[in-house]
Amino acid sequence: MALRDLYVNTTFNESELLYADVREKIGVKRIVIHLIELPLLIIACIFCTVFFRVVRRTRCFHQNLRFLLGNFSLSFLIVIFSRFAIILPMLLSFTLNSDVSEIGWCRGAKALHDCGLYVGSLNIVIIVCERTVATIYVRRYETKKTTLLGILLVTFQWLFSLFFVWFNQVNSKVNTISYHLTFCQREFYASSAMKIFFMALLICDFISIIAFLLLLAINKRRYRHSSSGFEKHYALSARYQIAENVRTTRLLYPLVLAYLAGSVISIVILYQAGNTLKAETKTLGSPFQIYLSATNWGQSFDILFALLAIIFPHLAIYGHHSLLREFRKVLTLDHGRRRPRRPKRLNGDPLIMTMTEERNLHFERLEAMWQHSPRRP
Repeated sequence: MALRDLYVNTTFNESELLYADVREKIGVKRIVIHLIELPLLIIACIFCTVFFRVVRRTRCFHQNLRFLLGNFSLSFLIVIFSRFAIILPMLLSFTLNSDVSEIGWCRGAKALHDCGLYVGSLNIVIIVCERTVATIYVRRYETKKTTLLGILLVTFQWLFSLFFVWFNQVNSKVNTISYHLTFCQREFYASSAMKIFFMALLICDFISIIAFLLLLAINKRRYRHSSSGFEKHYALSARYQIAENVRTTRLLYPLVLAYLAGSVISIVILYQAGNTLKAETKTLGSPFQIYLSATNWGQSFDILFALLAIIFPHLAIYGHHSLLREFRKVLTLDHGRRRPRRPKRLNGDPLIMTMTEERNLHFERLEAMWQHSPRRP
């Protein structure tokens, strides 16, 4: 945000941009960054699309969680397609040395990009809320097959994001230099609102980490009661939900860590870029060159987002065996006949015993009963 505040009231030699061609306005460095980002976006688009299909096919999660994970993937796809809508006209404009984009197209693409970005930013917090409800109402959560909670949470995400995008578009301040750039280079933000949002988001991410740790500890403690009357205190659906809460929390925890790391790195980079450019204003004589440097620094956030969109499906798919099985089916890598693995408990012990193990356990219990029998001479 410091990058945009730095140039709102900057004075410059207007003829520097009036007589500059489109290639000079865009800059070679920006094109190189876009050429690096473009293949990353293509890879991310493929993985997010596959993950969206995997979530739709799987039945190992509650419908609310599947709904939220699908929305998570959808928000990534919206940002990816909006980046295509911004990058491709800019590459074509640089090639033809003529601005081929339209102000309505570019402004709409940036609004769509921001909307998807805000929805994706809130996804971790929303998933924590859903997992908290699943932990509190564990006795009857699994029996409720309605997606009402998921619909309400997703609706809140999109309404908040649409309102925030509208607020930014209405209250945005476009600096003087930006008016002379190509349409897809212009930014429309309310800097004060963006600062508040990103700081609040960073705090919420840290709270989400703590909440996930607490939820994991609570559900693991409940599951340990299996050796002391666990079946008497919880119904079958509740026992299944407790075990699934442990699995899904372990699955989602790496996603939260990756998302938190991406948020911290992006904020640190933007903050450091702002401080660096403030120092450069004392040495560089051309505010236009400083502005181009600022926009080049800003592309680092889009690179980070593309990398996160690639990592996100892998963290989820390889964190849960059911998702991995569906992923292999989607990629048509699971056509051959496979021997099923022996089912196990959450702690790794076999769930089904062989005849020998069952016989040994039977006599061990008989011996234990005999040892503690009060009629024993």
